[in-house]
Amino acid sequence: MSTLVRKQLKDELEAQLIAQFQVESLDDHYLVITPLLYPDNSHVCLYVGELGEDRLAIADDEEAAAYAFVLGVSEADIEDRVRKARHRFRLMSSNDDELRLEIARGQLAEVIFALATAVQDVAYLVYKHRDY
Repeated sequence: MSTLVRKQLKDELEAQLIAQFQVESLDDHYLVITPLLYPDNSHVCLYVGELGEDRLAIADDEEAAAYAFVLGVSEADIEDRVRKARHRFRLMSSNDDELRLEIARGQLAEVIFALATAVQDVAYLVYKHRDY
């Protein structure tokens, strides 16, 4: 593959990936609507806020845990899955069900899929508790 064709392919892939995300400005942070989905086909959303000059916090605002809870998953199972997701995806630990990372500004693109995948991991507990 020639260098020109490779560059065109790279540019096309980047444009298509970027087009799959929506970003909305909220009062003190940003809402990132990802192309990744919950089991009901609603989009996984993440919240990005500034912590300081070069630091960002990116979190799900406990939405994955709430999603699973509303669909009948027990609190104990949710807490266990959140704990495992935090370990597996190297997320921050806290006393609530939020999935969260604090990162350097330049890391956002590389971690957004990891956090969104952690959200899906927790939300997909609903399949464990349903008859299909």
